Amino acid sequence: MQKVLAKDFFLYLGYIVTFYFTLVNFTILTFLLADLSFTQAKDLFFVIKGGQVAFVVSALIVILPIFLTVALFLRKDLKKHPEKQEFWIRKWSLALTVFISIAVVAVDLIVLLYKFFNAEEFGPSFLCKVLAVFVIFSATFAYFVLDLKGYWQRNEKTRELLVVVVSIVVLLALVAMVYSFGSPYKRQQIKKDLERINQMEQIHFSVLPFYSKNKRLPENLNELKTNFYPQSYDLGQFRYTVVSKDKYKICADFSSDFPALPSDNDPLSENWRVKELKRKQKDWKYKKGEFCKEFDVKESDLNGPKAIPVPALD
Repeated sequence: MQKVLAKDFFLYLGYIVTFYFTLVNFTILTFLLADLSFTQAKDLFFVIKGGQVAFVVSALIVILPIFLTVALFLRKDLKKHPEKQEFWIRKWSLALTVFISIAVVAVDLIVLLYKFFNAEEFGPSFLCKVLAVFVIFSATFAYFVLDLKGYWQRNEKTRELLVVVVSIVVLLALVAMVYSFGSPYKRQQIKKDLERINQMEQIHFSVLPFYSKNKRLPENLNELKTNFYPQSYDLGQFRYTVVSKDKYKICADFSSDFPALPSDNDPLSENWRVKELKRKQKDWKYKKGEFCKEFDVKESDLNGPKAIPVPALD
């Protein structure tokens, strides 16, 4: 048996690692595309899952070409040195891939079925994910079983055609996601606006203990800084006005409208951020431009502010 050189060992190791990394991230990409295709709140989808989308797309753009390059080099090397087909690391990598493909299909289907029976996920998006797992890993299983039997060595043209088709499918999925991703600036503005209402709510919760301790409202937000207000917040973006002995108003400028929220059967409906936004929608549904809230400390408690919407100032 020919000795496995260090070069061969690390080439096959790189092949295995880049293959699994590509496969897992492509599967995640199909899941994200399924959710995106059936959600009614696309702006909110990218605000919530933008980080995950960015990582998956970036990973595939970088790792997929590396995987294809290594695979092409190994294929040419096998043509030049047919005896390397008997390398233990090659046979082990193929057998390991077959085993992992079966294991991943089983685990993913268990997770998806758990979410379905636990009422966490259902509908068209769920069915697309189940189909994607079945197709991707069944195809992977079949490819490497045939490779173990030497089928692709005897049908090189078919293998090359299959590689081209799979590469085009992955490329189209990447293009679809990048195209849908939209403007990073717009997502950043929505994130800042959502964080702004969180901070306005926290200001209210900071006013309550101040009022309880001092029996009066603070004259300005700087009075809250010492003991009651998070030091990291930028108070300059808020305009605080005392309306009466027990009432005050907070205003801020928003760059976008309150994002559209998904329906109950939407893929995003069970996300905890969406549930939190649904809780806030009634009292905090802002519009682009200046938005103000008036609070009455006599009608508020630590369980949540009872905000009274007031017209935005011109």
